[in-house]
Amino acid sequence: MPWEFQFTLPTRPAPPATFAAVGANMSRHHILGRKYIQLLLALGQEVPVSDGTLKRFAGWPVSTGSTAPVNAQLNGMFFWSPFNLFVGPAGTRRVFDPSSGVEQQRPNSFPEDRWNHLKRIPGYLEGIGVKLSELASLEDTGTKTWNITTSAEKIKDELTALIKDITATVTSDKVPVHKLDEDDWAIVTYLNVKNYKFRSAEDVQSLYGTFESVLEKDVTFQEALPNDAYRFLLKPPGA
Repeated sequence: MPWEFQFTLPTRPAPPATFAAVGANMSRHHILGRKYIQLLLALGQEVPVSDGTLKRFAGWPVSTGSTAPVNAQLNGMFFWSPFNLFVGPAGTRRVFDPSSGVEQQRPNSFPEDRWNHLKRIPGYLEGIGVKLSELASLEDTGTKTWNITTSAEKIKDELTALIKDITATVTSDKVPVHKLDEDDWAIVTYLNVKNYKFRSAEDVQSLYGTFESVLEKDVTFQEALPNDAYRFLLKPPGA
């Protein structure tokens, strides 16, 4: 029987104090944007998925056991889950940055299995009755109610399995944010891309091919990063 799930979008939490600075013109990028991750936590707590499963996704070390964070800490840590982050040029330095949306191009150095499991989440949410267009339109502290078509017990089992598929990709006690790999990125001159209009995810996925003829191959990553004349885009597999 369908049941109602009400979700209020929390404000964006600050990064954990344990996060070191990533450097000028650099940023930690979410693969799934804030609304997807914050909804995942709210739904996980509703059905409910076990605290241990949620806290591991938040990056809490397995060895700490019962000293895992209280919910106030969990909200911020879950949002900044290291499983869902990679370091790269700041959004203002990228040809395309999804902001609170979903990354469309996997950095080649990012684990493919983890990427694939993370990218299953939006489709799963939509499949149980969450209207993603309504989720995307939510502002801070805004509320939506959806008629969920799958039982809470089944969602508990399915979300648990999905989250564990993601967390199983790291076996070490502490989970690092995926570090910068300069080889993941191609460079173009800003003047060549500033008027480009994005229409779809496919446009984003084909960026490299669209601008391949104007790639700046004689400029290094470190030379381009501080220079506003350049922008970065992710290379596709094999590039």
